[in-house]
Formats: sequence, C-alpha cells, structure tokens
Amino acid sequence: MAGWSLWVFGQAKDGQGAGMQGFLHRTPCGPTESALGMGVRSSSAPTSWNPFVSLRLCWLLLTLAASVAPASGAARGAPAPDESAALFDETLLVLDIALKPDDWDALSLQTMEDPKLYAESTVRWGDRTWKNVGIKLKGSYGSFQSAGERPGLTLHFDKFKGCRPFAGLTQLHLNNGAQDDTRLHEWLGGELARAAGVPAGRCTHAWVRLQGVDRGLYVLRESFTPGMLSAWFGPPGRGDLYDPGRGGDLDPAMKRSGGDSESTGSLGMLVEAVQQTDPAERSAALGAVLDIGAFNAFTAAEVLLGHWDGYALAANNYRVYRRPDDGRFVFLAHGMDQILGDPDAPLFPGFHGSVAVALREIPGQPNTWAAELRRQVDTVWSRGDWDNRIQTRASKLADAVEAHDPSLASTLREQGADLARRFTERLAFAGPAVRHPPRSFPHARSGPILLTDGWHPDRDPHPEMTFRESADSDRTWRLEASGPGSGSWRQTVDLPPGRYRFSARVTTTGVGVGDLESPRGAGLRVLGGEVRSRAWVRGTRRTRECRMEFDADGPVCLLLELRAESGMAAFDADSLRLEPR
Repeated sequence: MAGWSLWVFGQAKDGQGAGMQGFLHRTPCGPTESALGMGVRSSSAPTSWNPFVSLRLCWLLLTLAASVAPASGAARGAPAPDESAALFDETLLVLDIALKPDDWDALSLQTMEDPKLYAESTVRWGDRTWKNVGIKLKGSYGSFQSAGERPGLTLHFDKFKGCRPFAGLTQLHLNNGAQDDTRLHEWLGGELARAAGVPAGRCTHAWVRLQGVDRGLYVLRESFTPGMLSAWFGPPGRGDLYDPGRGGDLDPAMKRSGGDSESTGSLGMLVEAVQQTDPAERSAALGAVLDIGAFNAFTAAEVLLGHWDGYALAANNYRVYRRPDDGRFVFLAHGMDQILGDPDAPLFPGFHGSVAVALREIPGQPNTWAAELRRQVDTVWSRGDWDNRIQTRASKLADAVEAHDPSLASTLREQGADLARRFTERLAFAGPAVRHPPRSFPHARSGPILLTDGWHPDRDPHPEMTFRESADSDRTWRLEASGPGSGSWRQTVDLPPGRYRFSARVTTTGVGVGDLESPRGAGLRVLGGEVRSRAWVRGTRRTRECRMEFDADGPVCLLLELRAESGMAAFDADSLRLEPR
C-alpha cells in the first residue's frame, strides 16, 4: 500500500537515488503506479537543512497529509488501484502506430529467426499520444508475418527514455490472430485459466493502423511484466522469469529476465529434480523447488482447454517464474490461440513436458492431478455462464468492428457462436470423463487383460446416441444412433511402453452411415497411441471380431464407438481384451 511521507526540513531519496527536495511525497507500491508529489522538485545535489521554514506552510502540509492518509483501521497491504483494469474492459481500442523512416526500415528487416531489436515509434489512442515507444515484431511458426503484412507486435513503454506507461502497462503484445479466426481463443483461455488460479495475461482487442495502413483486428494481450507478476505473487514482482523462446523443454541456459542476478542457474535446480530416478527422492526434490499444487492446476487447465501446443502436451508456449518469497517455481499459461479444437480430446493424455512426465510417475500424483481436473470442471467450467459470456463478447466485438470491416464483423459473429458450441461440447465430454481417471496396468506386458467393466459414455448429454450398460442379463455394451453423429463407450488405461492389441466381438443391427466421414460404422479406436490397424463394421451382421494394434507409453483412451445415422451396435463385454504384442 502506498505510504505518505512528510519532509519539512530535509531531503529524501527516490527509487533511483536522486535527491528529492520538498514536502509531501507518495511512495508508489506497484510498478504501474507513478510517484505523486506536491511541491517537490528533483535535484541530484544534496539539500541543506533550512531551520526557517514557514510555520504556516508546515501547518498547511500537515493538514493535507492527514486528509490523504489511510483511515485508522484500514486494511494494510491492500492492493493499489489497478489502472490497467479499465483497459481490459474496453471492447475495441483503435491504435495508430507510426515510425520514422529509419525506424520503419529497421522494423521491416526483422525476420522470425534473427534477434529482434526495438525500434522507436509513436502510438496514438484517441486523443492521447505516447512517444518513444519501443516496437518489434513477434511471432513464430504459423503466426509470424513481416512488417509489410499483418505482423504481430510487441510494444514496450519503458524501453526508451521519455516514454510513460500505457494505461498502467509497461509492455503489451498485439497478436495478429493468424491461427485463430475467432480472435477469442486467448481471451477465453486466459479467463478460464485465471478463474482456476493459473496466472495468465489479460486480453482485449485493438484495431491497428501501422505506418498509415490499416492492418485490421488484433488481440491485445498483457505481457509478463513486474506489474502483472506482482498482481499474482505480491510485490515486488522481481523474481526470475524464464522464456523458452521459440519453444523447447526446460534448459538451464534458458533466457532469464528480471530477478536477482545472484540466482543465475536456479532453473538448473528444477531440471536436476526432474532427473532424479528414485520416485521418493524425485518427489522431495520437486517439492523443494516447485509449487506442485500450482503446477497441477496449470497442466489441468491446459488439458481441459485442449491446448495441444502448450507445455504439458508439447513442451511449448509457457513461461516459468521463480517466486522471490520462497524460491519455488510456478508455470504461467501462454500462447492459447489454438484451443478447443477437439471437444473429445483425452482428459488423461500422455505428457510431453518433462516436469509433467516426472510428476506423473510419482505414486499418488495421478490421483491428485485427477482431483484437480474435477475441481476445475465443477467449480470453474460448470459455473460462470461461459456460453453466454462467449457469445456476448463475440457480439460486442463484432458490433465494434462493423464500422471498420462489415464482412469481418459477420465472420466474428459466426465464429463466436461456433466457439460457444465447442465449449459446450467440451464441457459435456469433460463432465463424465473426469470421474473416470486412468486404470493403471503396470504388468500389462505379462499377459492379456479383460476389460469387461469400467466403461463410461463419452459425453452427457448426448442428443444423437442412446447408451445401455452391460448387465447380468445382457453382457453387452450398447450404442444406438437416433440421428447423424458419433458416440462411444470409453476407458483410459495407463500402460507400460510397448505394442498392444485391442479386440472385441461386435454385433450390428441396421447401422447406416450415409455421408458421414470415415471411419464409419461400429468399431474400436484408440486416442493417445500410435495406431497400427483398425476394423469397422456396417449394416447388419450376426457377429464380427474387431481388432486393432497400437503403440503406447503411458495413458491411452480406448473407445467402443458407433459413427452412424441409424442402427445399433452391441459390444460383447466378455470379449473385450487387451494383450501385449
């Protein structure tokens, strides 16, 4: 919380060490809050004590100090007002960015591979102007575009002398949405992540004019500045922040920004903990350097969002922050512009990020992680009226864009409705799936495993499919189609590395597939493994054996599936078998 200091006869030092001569000064408590002074002038030279200061002036200043001081009993440590909050309530900012010819030439030469240096620019928003703003291109494979196209941009309002924060922000990103036609993925991903307690930058939108040319609609995203970090972890927000650059898993040589120079090499402690071979020693080592609960929340949020290009599934698009208070690491969500692509993406997938893999192999950790998944589905996804929020946001954005590009506005409305549908379908799938964590079969390489039970529907509700469980009187798992679509009984199993055969006997009655995409009919499928073979059944058959082979190393999801317009498929419960090859 900001404090008020009264200097009547002497001097004080500001944060940069310059002498401050004057009377009343407010000490800022956050990186987005500027110092406020009254009757203050800066001086680099010491000031002599003056014993003849007017008593009248003293009385005036004491009265003013009392009027602005916090009331007794006010909560100490309360956060300072967030100047940037209003920015992210804006539906659409209109930004005009201009560079001098030499700076524009420098920006135009930047490529994805070369180190990008900041050029100087002027940014205008309404009747407000920011000069000496640092600007550089951003983006990687799939999103990078040159300065003459629709480039992604980073704006730095504290890079060059003479600039000031932009609505409280010292840095922000303008993402071109090259891989997100909705322009809402990063906004929605960030909202859901933050609601689950996972640090992620806030988003809004901007219409950008660069060097006199309209470049269109951009996603404006908050950067990982000390201000953003302070909001999550408390001041001063000066821990170690690590950036993997264009991707890749943890590396002790990873780029570090901010923090204490004496902590250089601290990321190596996390890497060493991951590499411990004994599960008990690894658990202790990770607990000493990693906030495991926060990491579980981070990876659970990624998996629920279907963030296939994030850390858990691809060791990409993330940041790592070492908290200054306890020295432990937390992961920050990033790059969520390709989420919710597959509503049926497995909730218990095999991980690629080394920290996620190392934790999964610790006894008890898979159950803890499954509980975190359930928490987010039950307390975040199932609450908050997200469907309506998505459509409302899309509608407001489209209305704001209408004056700039009517065709794009129409597309945004359609894309918003589609995103709301995909969210609803993902939640319908996740609701039942989180109740069924993987069944572990550590000895699966020793012989066949019967899978007569443990199956659950792929989603609830499911308008096109009727499910009927196996019972003593009918030892089959049944699916019946009442319209074009697909449905499946599912089961996730955790397997040792190797090749497996999954087999079942299925009886079909009147299965019609129409114009549905392949595969069509009744059959077996695996999510998460490398499939070697498969067989599907259509029409009406007395009984047929279906087999498929796949390679696995960890969790895979097995499916008894019907993809049809009509008809019924019955999978014999006593024939469901998994065996090593």
